[in-house]
Amino acid sequence: LPLINTIIINRLPDSKAGLGNAIFFAAGDIGFIIGATLWGSIAGRSSYTIMFIIVAFTSAIAVILSIFQ
Repeated sequence: LPLINTIIINRLPDSKAGLGNAIFFAAGDIGFIIGATLWGSIAGRSSYTIMFIIVAFTSAIAVILSIFQ
């Protein structure tokens, strides 16, 4: 996490570094909120097994897309 934040800050002009930092951490917070709501809803409607299968599948797709971008 610190490495990604450093990359973002280094790619921005000095005048926008604070904004980039704020957006980075806000996106993480929003991800936690949406993730907990989404995966909790899926687990509640089906089961934890189904939820973890979907998580594994979406994580594998994210890894594949990040490798071959």
